[in-house]
Amino acid sequence: MTGHQDTWRSLGTDPRFVCEGPGFPLKAGWYELSIELQASGDHRLEPVLYFDYGQGMHESWSLYLNFVRAGKSRHRGVVLLPDDVRQLRLDPAQAPCMFRARGLRLRRLGRAAAAWRMWRSVRGGVKASGGDVRALRADARRRLQGTSGQRRFGEWLHDRYVRRGSRETTYERWLQLYDPRRSEPRHADGPLVSILLPTYNTPEAWLRRCLDSVLAQTWSHWELCVADDASTEPQVRQVLQEYASRDERIRIVWRERNGHISAASNSALSLARGERVALLDHDDELHPAALATVMDAWRENPQWQMVYTDEDKIDDEGHRYEPYFKPDWNHDLLLGQNCVSHLGVYARDLLQAVGGFREGLEGSQDWDLALRCSECLAPGQIGHIPVVLYHWRAVEGSTARGVLQKSYAHEAGRRALREHLARCEEHAEVLDIDDMPGMFRIRRPLPDPMPRISIVIPTRDHVELLRQCVESILQHTTYTNYEIVLVDNQTSEPGALACLLEYSRHPRIRVLKHDRPFNYSAINNEAVATCESGLICLLNNDIEVITPGWLEELASHALRPQVGAVGAMLYYPNDTIQHAGVVTGVHGVAAHPYCGMPRGYPGLMARARLVQSMSAVTAACLMVRREVYADVGGLDDELQVAFNDVDFCLRLRERGYTNVWTPFAELYHHESASRGHEDTPEKKRRFASEVASVRRRWGGLLESDPAYSPNFTLIGAPFSLAFPPRKWPVAPMAPMTGDTGCRASNHSPVDAPGEVLCIGHSHLACVAQAARDTGFHLRALNFWEMPEAVEKLEGEPRLCKSVQEQLRRYKGPVFSLIGGGAYGVLGTLVHPRRFDFVLPEESQLPLDPAAELLPALAVRRVMESLLAEYLSLMAQVRELCSGPMFHIEPPPPSADSERMREGVIWAMFPGMLHEISPAALRYKLWRMHSHIVAEWCEKADVHFVPRPSEVVDAHGFLQDDYYGDGAHANPAYGERVLAQMRSLA
Repeated sequence: MTGHQDTWRSLGTDPRFVCEGPGFPLKAGWYELSIELQASGDHRLEPVLYFDYGQGMHESWSLYLNFVRAGKSRHRGVVLLPDDVRQLRLDPAQAPCMFRARGLRLRRLGRAAAAWRMWRSVRGGVKASGGDVRALRADARRRLQGTSGQRRFGEWLHDRYVRRGSRETTYERWLQLYDPRRSEPRHADGPLVSILLPTYNTPEAWLRRCLDSVLAQTWSHWELCVADDASTEPQVRQVLQEYASRDERIRIVWRERNGHISAASNSALSLARGERVALLDHDDELHPAALATVMDAWRENPQWQMVYTDEDKIDDEGHRYEPYFKPDWNHDLLLGQNCVSHLGVYARDLLQAVGGFREGLEGSQDWDLALRCSECLAPGQIGHIPVVLYHWRAVEGSTARGVLQKSYAHEAGRRALREHLARCEEHAEVLDIDDMPGMFRIRRPLPDPMPRISIVIPTRDHVELLRQCVESILQHTTYTNYEIVLVDNQTSEPGALACLLEYSRHPRIRVLKHDRPFNYSAINNEAVATCESGLICLLNNDIEVITPGWLEELASHALRPQVGAVGAMLYYPNDTIQHAGVVTGVHGVAAHPYCGMPRGYPGLMARARLVQSMSAVTAACLMVRREVYADVGGLDDELQVAFNDVDFCLRLRERGYTNVWTPFAELYHHESASRGHEDTPEKKRRFASEVASVRRRWGGLLESDPAYSPNFTLIGAPFSLAFPPRKWPVAPMAPMTGDTGCRASNHSPVDAPGEVLCIGHSHLACVAQAARDTGFHLRALNFWEMPEAVEKLEGEPRLCKSVQEQLRRYKGPVFSLIGGGAYGVLGTLVHPRRFDFVLPEESQLPLDPAAELLPALAVRRVMESLLAEYLSLMAQVRELCSGPMFHIEPPPPSADSERMREGVIWAMFPGMLHEISPAALRYKLWRMHSHIVAEWCEKADVHFVPRPSEVVDAHGFLQDDYYGDGAHANPAYGERVLAQMRSLA
């Protein structure tokens, strides 16, 4: 929030005031709360008061202030504190808004005074709504009778008081603003979608709503395959026959014997004629735009074979609530819960290949199906659409009300996981999680002998922290094969020096010296270089071990070949969450979700209690294999304090590794107790510099975290709703994990139907969009967004065998589309250590006769480094494909002066800051790029095709009408390139 003179602006969905003062803790009892609070204009307030009873803040311990009325500025109401309160927090709104706030006061009340104020409010509400005040009085008198009458009356009155004027939920308002609009049905020329609907004794009301939701689909090219599982309730047959007579797209098979849902689903599948198959339960509902949204996205991503969407629950009155905004494909999370679930849509040949639904897995048959299908696919072939397109009916007896409603579903889920792991040749246990039915923990065994672990702990002074950390490791850790590496960073306190000397004599402990200013990255890099252990655990000196098996848990994941970094669950000393993984993009770079929530807090759909892949984890406790640490060059010592762990994890993801967070390794984190907080001008400047550096390096990737839905905010508390949600990508994004947990895929976009094959990077997007708009089907192989298509062999990129086989079969033309590379060059100038060269200070040769000078030879080396991997892949495609191959020259990149200058170390070009024209700079970089590629094309028998002449101006730049977001061309330009391609094809 930002504010001035009692006027505040909420920038996110979770503004909050922490209430402080000398009166805490507040004693239990009745209070009158008064406050001046008023929204500006049409903005809306929904104030909620949170109470900390000693276990942190939680929705369960909150009160909606229903006495705050729109249009008024001063408000008074009664608040009951059932226990002593350590702290209060006021959240004035749940959406961005402007408001005035001041003068929050709490005054102690006696029981009689509190009862009188509540009675007047309740009675006034009944009267204002035209209710029966006499009946209210009679009800009150009845409750006052008897020996415990005052207690019963007090409970009844308080319940009536707090329920009065109940608020509209944030999700309901979010739906009003952003739920996909209901459009008119349109004729669909795409694939037929077969909807499988097994039924059995479905209540008539729910069955009708389910069938009506199918008839309401805006995608008209569907068929409904119903398999009635020998229902004994007569209304089921009557309703199904009625609807079948109304629409010939409804087809029914009547099973003679009840075989349960898996058998019935297979009967429905036997009716299916469509290329795509959607799964629907008999009492649930589809969003009207469900099929259209899925099929539009599938057309844009033809490599998909399995798709899932977000979902919510719907009650018997039609109210939608509890949305599940899911992550993109996340195999580790799928091993803990069915995070695919509804709406699931599959390629029919895939379902037939895996044998349909397995009998004996009833209750978790969809989970089992998702697991078996994922075993056959690469991550890029599993699509996620972050739109709520399925409404799960929450009535008595349904699993939407909780897995305990169907206890057999829990056992079926356990069996599905065990057999999935067995098929994947993973020897692991499937364990229950206390108080979490339907959720599981996978515990993998460690090799014998157990690998050695080096625990690297930088430290300086603060002997009490150091002893607490080291002694907790030595006393509580059950893992036996480890060493502790203490790195002394200029310790000066006598007690700490004595402690280090003492520990240097311990057989498990080594003490190293780092006699330079604090740099967390450099300290750890130097220490790791001295280690011979197979596993490295980075650990802060303000960590205290809680879980004896913490090293076993971290190591069991770090030893998995595809895993990069592994993070732990960290708590503050008051048993509230400090770290449960890292989501990127929030607050500019990254944030920790669930901060301040009590230990055991489940989080969004229990994600705070489940192992999962995440973009990043904190280096306060991080385990990684030593060779993986070295593979990415360790931590970046340019990031001395902040975000070096985020950058490290993103570089691991860039290399194809998966980062994993586990809640089953628990530690206390006395955060910043050693170094202190970022509260001095020097520290603030350094922090701001590191924020800017990370944002320059990773750009928009930060805001596209696959583990964090675009429906969640980037400016408020993590996992709160975004107003508005971000646009989700229509082009395939890099998946969270480098594998699906099992076998290599037999599918590829090369095998997808299409008229020509395009390979490339970012410039595929505008051409693919143009193709979609014109109905032209492309086969798109994007090496940037589909890393599973490429593997490294002795450091060199190689197309995986399945893609090679499909390219050999492909006989049509191949088009190469690769961007200008200018921004990659600028980013490399900032971080030249990523490439094995040094920018020369001499040989400043001009790229053209213009006056601006750049070190041309060095820039060419950078450009060649950027292009090397892509040209290597192009060469492999050229060798494998028998048809003609073309390279379409890209346009120069667009950018304003500020953006082009932002990433260059101008100190290397003294006195030239105001001389170099950004337009000339980007033109030169583009010309050098084109020259290098043209030289390669001439040698490789690839046709070099100049960009369409009609879209550029006299200077060779794209005309304004053809620019997209300032860095890329738009679909209109893509249409011109597509016309070129079709003509050449």
